[in-house]
Amino acid sequence: MDAEGKPAFNNEKGVAALAWMVQSIEDGVSNPASISYLEEDVRNVFSQGKAVFANNWLYMYDLANFNADESQVTGQVKMALMPAFADSGVESATINGSMGFSVAANSANKDAAWKFLEFLTSEPIQIQYSAHLLPIYTTAYEGANLDELMKINQAAPVTVPMFSEQFPCAHVRPKVPYYQEGSKALQLAMQLALTKQKTPQEALDEAAATWIELASK
Repeated sequence: MDAEGKPAFNNEKGVAALAWMVQSIEDGVSNPASISYLEEDVRNVFSQGKAVFANNWLYMYDLANFNADESQVTGQVKMALMPAFADSGVESATINGSMGFSVAANSANKDAAWKFLEFLTSEPIQIQYSAHLLPIYTTAYEGANLDELMKINQAAPVTVPMFSEQFPCAHVRPKVPYYQEGSKALQLAMQLALTKQKTPQEALDEAAATWIELASK
C-alpha cells in the first residue's frame, strides 16, 4: 500500500518481481508443478531431495532435518534469511503472517476470556510452548529467555537464532478490512501470470483495481 492507502504492488518493482517468478519457471529454476502446491506438497518434494530450496512454516525444519521416516535429507537441511534482490536495498524481507486472538462481543464471560488471552499471549507461556511456533516478544531472544528457548527442542539451536535474525525484516499484512478478499484477488492474479494467462502487468493491474473497488464499498 502507498502513503494514500492505495495498492502499490502493481508498480515497476512489483511487476518485476512477478516477472522474475514467471521466468524462474521458464528457466527450470522453479518446479512448474509448484504453482499448485500447498505447504505439505512443498515439504514432501523438499524432503525427497527433489528441491534445493523451499520456504515454509517452521514445522518443516524438524520433519525434514530430523525425521528419517518423513525425509531423505535428514542432517543436511540448513536455514537462511529469505532472499531479496541484490539491488533492492534491503538484506531480506518477509511477511508477518501471525494470527490474533479476540473475544466475541456476545460472550457471556468477557472478563474471563480476556484474562485467558492475556495468559496465552504472555511471554512465559509463549516461551514454554514454542517448539514449533516461536514467541513474538523480542525480549524472548535475550539473556535467560534465550537460554530457555534454546532448550525447547532439538531444532532450537538453528531455528531460534534464525528467527531472531529474520524477525526485524518482517512486515505486517495490510491493515485493511477487506484483506481476505484482497488477498484472494492478488493470489489469483499471480496464478494467472504464472500460468501465462495474463502478463504480470495485466494481472497485477486487475488485482489493484479489485482492491480499489473493495476499498470503496
